[in-house]
Amino acid sequence: MITIADDVIIAVFRFLDMRNLLSASLVCRRWYRLTQDSSLWTDLDLAQYSTKLQPAAIHRLLSQSFAPLGRRLSLATCAVNSETLVCVRQRCHSLHILNLN
Repeated sequence: MITIADDVIIAVFRFLDMRNLLSASLVCRRWYRLTQDSSLWTDLDLAQYSTKLQPAAIHRLLSQSFAPLGRRLSLATCAVNSETLVCVRQRCHSLHILNLN
């Protein structure tokens, strides 16, 4: 059996959107570990989903271990309230850009 190197799998994972990356993390322990690579979570685009995410869903997503790694976060199509902004401040420690448009 041929084993693919971790860096090759991570390179493939870079082509996945957040939803598919989260799905990949459920495949096996190795993929879960690889999906936690910080290079995969610099852009957190929650605006890409067709339905508006409600604050509770945003809070759940930002509670994931990848949230502190995000440098850019887009909540453009999401329902955002003051509690959501507090959650972003508490969980997204590396955040440089927040898009609310």
